[in-house]
Amino acid sequence: MKYRLDFVTNSSSSSFILGKPNGNTVTVDDAWKFIKDSAAKILSTINYLDNEVYKISGLDCDLRKFRDGDDDVELESRLIHKLEKLFSFKRKVKSQFGMCGINVQDDIDKKHDIYYFYFLCSYIDNSEIEWLKRIANGDYGQLEAVDFRESIDDYDVRIEEMLDWYSDIVWDESAKSLNPRELAHKYLGEVALVGDDPCMPTLLADFLFAKLKYASMHMG
Repeated sequence: MKYRLDFVTNSSSSSFILGKPNGNTVTVDDAWKFIKDSAAKILSTINYLDNEVYKISGLDCDLRKFRDGDDDVELESRLIHKLEKLFSFKRKVKSQFGMCGINVQDDIDKKHDIYYFYFLCSYIDNSEIEWLKRIANGDYGQLEAVDFRESIDDYDVRIEEMLDWYSDIVWDESAKSLNPRELAHKYLGEVALVGDDPCMPTLLADFLFAKLKYASMHMG
C-alpha cells in the first residue's frame, strides 16, 4: 500500500483504487460491494467487541451509557483510557482484524497497519458508527465511482491528481501517448472510489489503507 499524509496543493479529495493495473476483473458494482461489505465487517467487529465489554464490570455501564447517546467528553475519555490499558480487549481487537488479514499495531509509523489508539478513538465515536451503518446499507454519501476503462472525461482532473499523488509509479515509453484514464488503468488499477474529504469514516479509510495498494486521504 502507498499513501501519504502530508499536504497536497489545492486538494481535499480521497481515492481508493480497486482492481489490477491493465486488468479487467472489477466492475463499479464490485467496488461498491467491496465498500459496503468492508463497512459491514467493521460493524460486526464493533458489535462483537461491545458484547465483550458488556461482560466487564466497571466498563459495561459506561459503554452502555455511551452507546445510548451520552457523548459526554469525560465519559468518552474515561472509556478510551480504560480500554487502552485492557490487554484482553486489545488482544480481541487484533484477533478480529487479523481474521480480515489486517494487523493492529501500537506503532503509528507502520502505515500499512491500523494504529491501535486511532482504532479506539473511532470505536468510541457513535457518529462514526452511524456513518458506517449508512454505508453498510448502501448509502455512500458523496463517494463516486470512476471506471478507468470508460472514456468519459468528467473525472480527468481527479485522475491526474491520482497519477501525481502515487509517485512510486515507474513510467515506460508508452506512457507518453496515453491519456489520464489510460495511464490510470495501465499503472493503478480499474475502478477508483473518490470523494471530497471527509468522504468516509476514519476507521473505514484505515481498513481500506490496509487492504488496497493505492488508497489515500488527501488533507490539503
